[in-house]
Amino acid sequence: METPSSLIDQCRQAVASTGDLEPAIELLRRHQLSKVESIRFLREHLGVPLGDAKQVVHASLTWRDVMERDEGFWGDLERVLRDDGRGEVE
Repeated sequence: METPSSLIDQCRQAVASTGDLEPAIELLRRHQLSKVESIRFLREHLGVPLGDAKQVVHASLTWRDVMERDEGFWGDLERVLRDDGRGEVE
């Protein structure tokens, strides 16, 4: 994905003026970046470490509408991976 320099500048300015990543995350979503793309953007263009970027995007107010769905998905995936194939979880 090619990121326009104007979007990078806008996000940097939003973070600098507020001291918070939330306005940048909101701006990224308005520009139709997915959660994964937003995490990548924060890491590549704002220097946020990967683990921190994942946490802040997932917990953001901007993505709150899908947080429950995503947590359910990861919980289901974890249960499937722990399942020993007999329908029992070890």
